[in-house]
Amino acid sequence: MAATKGRKRATDRADGADREDGGREPKASPVSCGRLAEGTLETPAAIPVMTQVRLIPAELFAAAPWQTRRTFDDESLAELAASIRRHGLMHPVTVVERGGLGTVPVCYWIVAGERRARACRLLGMPEIPAMVLDVGDDEAREMCVVENMQRRDLAPLEEAAGVGALLAAGRSAKDVADRLGRTVKWVARRANLLNLSDRVKEQLADPESELAQAPLEALELAATMPAAWQDVALLDRFGAARGVPSVQYVRGRIAAEMMDLKQAQFDTGDCQACEKRTGCQSDLFDGAEEGLGRCLDRGCFEALARAALEKRIEQAR
Repeated sequence: MAATKGRKRATDRADGADREDGGREPKASPVSCGRLAEGTLETPAAIPVMTQVRLIPAELFAAAPWQTRRTFDDESLAELAASIRRHGLMHPVTVVERGGLGTVPVCYWIVAGERRARACRLLGMPEIPAMVLDVGDDEAREMCVVENMQRRDLAPLEEAAGVGALLAAGRSAKDVADRLGRTVKWVARRANLLNLSDRVKEQLADPESELAQAPLEALELAATMPAAWQDVALLDRFGAARGVPSVQYVRGRIAAEMMDLKQAQFDTGDCQACEKRTGCQSDLFDGAEEGLGRCLDRGCFEALARAALEKRIEQAR
């Protein structure tokens, strides 16, 4: 896991704040780029960009709603703040201007440079140099997600959220893979982590939890199972005294739940499009049978079997 046990992290929080000056819009002052030369940010040529760097009041910065990064290391932020104090801000924060809330008529959503903005606020800087992009929400969302995904310290769930955001925007798995420089299988496995139950995700968000130390493959395997199964196998029946859930443990629990679709006494036509089967997860289940494979959702399998049996009984009358 990218989260390191024992290291204190600062959780994401709302960065905007209401002003106390009656709602008057503060002016964002232009500033000479100096070392902050135009063209610092690489963006597609088709996207219009305002390259002038402006000084924007620190309280007007806000985390964008599509920001997938949720944890920031306190020690790393302190080191970045110290560097900015010594050398200045080498690269401006990249933002888009949007309508504000309450008494704040305007705010600036951060597209790139969340850590830089946080470090500047740690230093108490009243204004932060920023490059304001003239782009729509779709373009800004993609730029923000891709910029975050280039980081090496993202947790798998943060990567999954980024992949999910791109897929939700209409990108195909291949498009996402090409955009991120990853394989289609990697994209599929990260997207699959979004199927983890809410309780499991909550535990994974705590770097001190036992579950947060589990091997990534164990979590990927668990994510193929129904949410209720995950809660029982990973949380309710796996206390801290038993240590970190291993890949072998999870595989064993899954094997006990698998149902052979070849032996199904019902029409498996609808199962072809279902992801809850080993045939759709061949990279996680080595040696998965050709065709449909085995069902990973025992509850669904048994419900279909009961429905088919009741239908045959009714027809026999």
